This record gives sequence, C-alpha cells and structure tokens, in this order.
Amino acid sequence: MNSENQEYIVNYLNAGGAIYIESPDIGKSYDGTDMFSMLGAEYLADGGSNEVTSLTGQAGTITEDLTFTYNGGSDSHYSLDHLGITSGTLLFESSDDIDRVIASDYRGYRIIISSTIFGAYTNGTGVNTKNFLMEQYLAYLDVDYVSDGAVCGTVLDNNSLEPIEGATVSVDDFTVITDENGYYSISMPEGIYQLTCQKENYQDFTYSQDVIIIPCETTEINFNMTPMVEAGEDQIPLATTLIGNHPNPFNPDTNISYAIKEAGKVKIEVYNIKGQLVKTLVNVIKEAGNSMVTWSGKDNNNKPVSSGMYFYKMRSGNYTSSKKMIILK
Repeated sequence: MNSENQEYIVNYLNAGGAIYIESPDIGKSYDGTDMFSMLGAEYLADGGSNEVTSLTGQAGTITEDLTFTYNGGSDSHYSLDHLGITSGTLLFESSDDIDRVIASDYRGYRIIISSTIFGAYTNGTGVNTKNFLMEQYLAYLDVDYVSDGAVCGTVLDNNSLEPIEGATVSVDDFTVITDENGYYSISMPEGIYQLTCQKENYQDFTYSQDVIIIPCETTEINFNMTPMVEAGEDQIPLATTLIGNHPNPFNPDTNISYAIKEAGKVKIEVYNIKGQLVKTLVNVIKEAGNSMVTWSGKDNNNKPVSSGMYFYKMRSGNYTSSKKMIILK
C-alpha cells in the first residue's frame, strides 16, 4: 500500500469514517503494514498452510458467546494471516489460538480488521447468527443497519410445466427477468408488496396475496402461467399433472391447479402429516383440460383443521403425484 493510499485512509478516518477490512492475506498482501499500528493491529506472520476450523468470540466484547465453524464452502479457511493487537480489542480467536479479528477505536477511529473470510464460516446456535454478528459489527462502526429480504421462485408453463425464460416478474417497483430455468430472485427492503408476471403469448399473472418481505429472509413463490389460446383452438394439456397450489402458505383458502390430458377419473385428497385422510376434494370423471379446486382448510366433517403442514395427492389413471402445503392461522 503506497503512501498516497495511506494518506487517503487517514483523511477518511479523520473525517469520521469507519473501515472494515477482510482478507486472508491481510498483511502479506500489502506493502507498508506499519499502517496497521494506526489501526490498532499489526501483521505478525503469514498463515502458512494451517487450517482454521472455528472462530470463538471473546468475553467482554460484542462477540461474546459467539462461535463460528467452517461451512465447507469454496471460500478460503487456510493460510489466514496472524494478527496482533497494538491498541485494539480482540474480537475473534481461531481454533489454533491465533488472533483473527481485531476492533479499534484508537484516536476515535472505528475499525474492524479480519484475516478471515466471513463467508467461509457458519453460525452456532441460539443468537449465534451471522445476521446478529453483522448487526453488532455495524453498530460498532456506527453505521445504520438496514437489511433487505428477498423473494424468489420459478415460473413455469401451465400446460407443459417447462420453465419460462424471459418472463418479467415485478414486485411493485422492483423488476427482474427470469433466466433459462425460469428462475427469478429480487432483493428489496422490508415491506408488503404485490407480485405480478408478464410474458408475451401468456395471460398476465397476479399473485393473489400480499408478498411480505422480512429482513434477511427469503420468501419462495413459484407459479404457473397460462398460454393464450387462439380463437377456435382447444387448450388441451400436453400431460396429466398436479401443478400446485397458491397461495402457499395460506389462510383460509388455497387453490389447487391440475391438468388432465385425457378424460378419466380424477381423485384429489388431503392428508395430515400422520398420513390420515383429512378431505376428499375431487372424486369424479373429468374431461381433458386444466382445472382448479379450492380447499378452505376444513375436513370431511366440515370442521376447520389446525395450522401446520398437509399433503395433497392426485390420482388419475396411472398418474400419481403429491405435494405439500402449509396453513397458517
């Protein structure tokens, strides 16, 4: 790190800025590690080839009682440089008793220096979560903590069940295009939104319930789009299939969609997690085509069922399929 870069960092800190530095080769990669003394730490040694399997938070700090272990991913957990403390506070020590994460408020500077890759480790139990740790880090750095949530899922053709590429999925003002697998993912702030989907030659789709975005959580919404039918054209499904239900989770109603390629008897039943029959929804001869049945969360005696997971099973000729759904009250 040249003197010009060091001067920039000094000026940034003097202006009230904060710094988070993360790198396995945090000292070795930079020429001029004398700057570390200003940041409350020092580079002691290269990590070599040793493996760091876990990190332990230190008592009396913002990381007290936190433990993290290597998550088995592709991020490095080898050769992590050794740090030492000059005027900072040790936050995390590794399984080999080496200082790995140091915080400093030396001369009013707010700095966290880590020789570990944060993504390489996963949390322990209880409040031992990455989200909780990041909140502590950001609070220490005096940075406002605003975390987005996300909604994701897959868009399929209602007839063929093939993924639809190039569909436009919109959640209020947030928009994304589905990939070759029909997959979409949108990150957005906490809130309540409406989800719609559009694709040429398909009927527009509007999700029937509000989409609730919770910070740091992902809501999965999969759905099927119905192709437009030209005048005089019969819409016959290419295959018999149990398409799915929406909304899911639901309260009190959910719509179960299915398709019949050839006329025949169709039976759709709902079971609880013990495998006990709860409700028979369909038990008739059906013509070929797309159909939908609504379950209002009641059993065969017309009594409301309790919250929890249920399974619905479809039989038609040689075809059998089951899916799960969740009712929330």
